[in-house]
Amino acid sequence: MEDSSIFLSNDIRGKYPVQINESFAERLGWVLADIMRYNGKVAIAGDARDSTPELKRGLSKGLTTMGVDVVDIGMGPTPMLYFTLADNEEFQYGVMITASHNPPIYNGFKICNEDGVSMDYENFFSQLQKIVDLPFNEFEKRKHEQRKEQDLEANYHGKAAEDFSYQDKYYEYLKFSLQNIPQLKVAVEYGNGATGRFSELFPDNSIHIHQKPRADFPHLNPDPTKPETFRFLEEIQKTQPFDFGIAFDGDGDRVGFFLPNYGILSPDQAMMLYVHDFVETAKRGARVVLDVKMSKATKEFIESKDGIVLLCKVGHSYIQDLILKEKADIGGELSCHYYFNDRYYGFDDGLYSAVRMLDLVGRLEKAGKKLEDVLDTLPKYFSSPEIRKPMPKSQQMKVIERLRKWGKMKGATLLEIDGVRCEFPDGWLLVRGSNTEEKISYRVEGISEEVKNRLLEDLERLVKSVVDEAD
Repeated sequence: MEDSSIFLSNDIRGKYPVQINESFAERLGWVLADIMRYNGKVAIAGDARDSTPELKRGLSKGLTTMGVDVVDIGMGPTPMLYFTLADNEEFQYGVMITASHNPPIYNGFKICNEDGVSMDYENFFSQLQKIVDLPFNEFEKRKHEQRKEQDLEANYHGKAAEDFSYQDKYYEYLKFSLQNIPQLKVAVEYGNGATGRFSELFPDNSIHIHQKPRADFPHLNPDPTKPETFRFLEEIQKTQPFDFGIAFDGDGDRVGFFLPNYGILSPDQAMMLYVHDFVETAKRGARVVLDVKMSKATKEFIESKDGIVLLCKVGHSYIQDLILKEKADIGGELSCHYYFNDRYYGFDDGLYSAVRMLDLVGRLEKAGKKLEDVLDTLPKYFSSPEIRKPMPKSQQMKVIERLRKWGKMKGATLLEIDGVRCEFPDGWLLVRGSNTEEKISYRVEGISEEVKNRLLEDLERLVKSVVDEAD
């Protein structure tokens, strides 16, 4: 029986080689081939982890054994694979071998469909989980039956190939999208992640930090939600002054931004900038998808610009799915995922998000405006960081239920698309279970520091009461 804990909300992820190894990768190939009816073509890519080539071999072997062709497009960021699927009609699925920003002992698999849309647990990984333990002979039997039904050669063995030209197409699209190159000196923190492959995207005078992809992430854990990810940008600024800083996560689907003499831009500020720029260029309000953790200030700002806000469950597959279904223009998460369905394909892409940010900075420059001046006009509430604490699932559910009852008693408006969010006229509280770890996640926000602190005290008192009962 495979370890069920590796099947997460948006991907498969676990420790190598105990939970994730070549044998599992081969079996995953059998399962994906079964979903594809043992016919078609899959694009695969991977990050720079030491275990990635081995997992590629296993996955490719499993797929080709079951009659599916495989094209390895090489090492690079996850969005490179998404782009390849969205920009080409020859693939039915794509598989990215990565564990994002997790430490080197982890690896995993992100799977997307023919349009580059990420798969989620409810609609996809749960199906894989049901048949992943079937014996090889059962898959062979099903292969013969399915291929005969389709009038295909029953014993066909898929072909495996490498084609790195898809990387060039991705780069060319990104380069074309950077139309307003600002007269700024840019510093880029790659964190030794996969985005370092595309450093030429940025202006010639850019400062490149930890550019070379490395399996061990020797300098930092590349996660733009963590302030420590920006520490080298802060240090380098003292000796090599620059105008704008960019920091990517390990597999390149997230990005954070830094302004010297201003600090780290919050995801809420980044989203408001993107929406501001969209309104200025499209001359209409934007349809925007936000996760439930984003600030109420962001929602109110978008609506003040004649925009429409759709709140969504946390997770890149859920956000992307809603963006495409509702024909939204932009999407954003507190975890620094940004999505563009305007001039792009609607998926989260750190490099493309950085290009859009530089593009809007360049547009502001041409209009004689400074980014800092625009930032100063944006609304702001007082928010806690996202707080995550280890907690068994059973206790998490008790905390969520207790907050639900407390919110009703206090007259809150409840939003229950992901955990529970209690909204009051002067602030809100959110509690939900993490998608990637056995942790509870919570955040509060108020119209003042005092309100924020009061709501946080209320929430932490509630969490503590559940923990104390378990002890």
